[in-house]
Amino acid sequence: MTRLLALFAGILLGGLLMYFSFSYHIVTTGKKTYYVPKTKAQVADFYVDIREWNHQNWAEHPELANAMIKAGHGDLVRRSIAEDLLDAVFRRSGAPDRVRK
Repeated sequence: MTRLLALFAGILLGGLLMYFSFSYHIVTTGKKTYYVPKTKAQVADFYVDIREWNHQNWAEHPELANAMIKAGHGDLVRRSIAEDLLDAVFRRSGAPDRVRK
């Protein structure tokens, strides 16, 4: 009887985790973790660490970018793009690394 109960508990837990993975993005910035509702049900981008992301990464994950903007966290998307552009400007001007950071 206990094995049957454990089986049903495992099925229930697995179902809840699958529902959560189809419904939300877990996005971490290193300082904070956000639970962002997905715009369409899919397992892609369930857990994402955006600390080192640049504009190319955001271009590769447009669903995540749209979900972040809709959830009111568009500043994280724009901040990453702006930092990447500023870094490119500093690199072209020849500024040393310590000035950029």
